[in-house]
Amino acid sequence: PAELQNALTDNPALYYSLGTFLAHQGLFGQAQAALEHSLLLKEDSRAYYNLGYAHHQQGDTLLAEEAFRHAVSLKEDYAKAWYGLGILALEKKDFRQAAAYLEKTTAYHPDDPSAWFDLGLAYTGLFRSTDDTGFGEKALASFSHAVFLKPDFKEAAANIEVLQRFV
Repeated sequence: PAELQNALTDNPALYYSLGTFLAHQGLFGQAQAALEHSLLLKEDSRAYYNLGYAHHQQGDTLLAEEAFRHAVSLKEDYAKAWYGLGILALEKKDFRQAAAYLEKTTAYHPDDPSAWFDLGLAYTGLFRSTDDTGFGEKALASFSHAVFLKPDFKEAAANIEVLQRFV
C-alpha cells in the first residue's frame, strides 16, 4: 500500500539504522547514501557522526570534518564526534588542534583509553615540535591515564617509557 511505502520513505530512523548497519559491514558508500537521506528528513547528531565516519573511511577528510562539526554543533557533548575531529587533526599533524579536540573528548568521555592515548600523541607531537617540556609532561599524563584505564595498553606503556627519557 502507498501509505506503508510513504511511511518507510519518510522515516529518518529507518535510513539512519540502515546507514549504520551498512557502515558496520564496511559498505561505506552505501552507508553514506542512507545517512544523507536520513539527514534530509531530520538533522541528527548521530547520523552526522556516522556520515563523518563513512567519509573518513573512504578517504574524504574534508567531508568527514564537515560532518563531525555538524554533529558537535547539534550536540556539544558528543565525545565520539570530537574524537573524530581529533583523529583528523592528528592525521594532518595539526597537533595543537588535535589536542584541543581530544581534550573535549576526554572531558565528555573520561573513561575512553583510546582518547587519552591519542591525546598523548597530540601532546607528543607538540613536545617534539616545540621542545616545551610542559607538552611532554601532558603527554606522559595522558598516556599514564590510558594505562590506568586499560592496564594492558602496551602502546601507551611503550610511549611512556620513551617519553620518560626526554621529559
